[in-house]
Amino acid sequence: MEYDLFISHASEDKDNFVRPLAKALSEKGYNIWYDEHSLKLGDSLSEKIDSGLYNSKYGLVILSNYFFEKKWPKRELRGLVALQENNKNKILPIWHNISRNQILKHSPTLADIISVESEIGIVAIVNKITETIGVKEVESSLLRAKMLLEQGHNEMALISAATHLEILLKDLAKQKLGFAFFKKRPIWSYSLGPLLILLIRKKMIQIKYHDGSRVDHEKLIRERNHAIHHNKVISSYLAEWYINEVRKFQAINNLH
Repeated sequence: MEYDLFISHASEDKDNFVRPLAKALSEKGYNIWYDEHSLKLGDSLSEKIDSGLYNSKYGLVILSNYFFEKKWPKRELRGLVALQENNKNKILPIWHNISRNQILKHSPTLADIISVESEIGIVAIVNKITETIGVKEVESSLLRAKMLLEQGHNEMALISAATHLEILLKDLAKQKLGFAFFKKRPIWSYSLGPLLILLIRKKMIQIKYHDGSRVDHEKLIRERNHAIHHNKVISSYLAEWYINEVRKFQAINNLH
């Protein structure tokens, strides 16, 4: 399986920065190798990391004081550097609560790579990454959802399907409401829930299927939020339901 980004980080930076960043990137449709998403009980840590490194186009490295104190992040960095030298992937550094002089002490090479600082915020960082590696094709999100489901990654499968729907709805909202409507609150700040509710209230989307049953939009929103925030275990049955529901919703609204 190929990944767009491998996220290398210290566990101490996970809660306050890395997890929100991984979620934001996943919501944009990027296929992320991130330990909480990619490792399952019983996996060989070294084998999975090596596979993730090799099969990723870019290495997103969260440089911090904690990073340089840890064994595994430094091992991952060595792997990324070796792959970059062979033109296999490219390192994208993010400086997290660390200065250039501090990085210079550990790695002069890393200090010279163009980077961003975490203090600019998650949204700005995701935009910078998008500028560098490109916007994901919409259709790939739903195809990837099915592939992730087949591989047993139920949570990521559901998130990919939700991302697919969110991108389609944002395109529809821009067409129907125009850019002026989103002057006070930019459209990129809308997640699936507020976007669905907005379009339903504006009567811009069909919420009845041909058999008379209704789209369970509240469940679409709720299960997406559960998956994003790790609030419950996502079963294969639920992930498959979600993917099929998104397909049906897309069809009745002629979304492309």
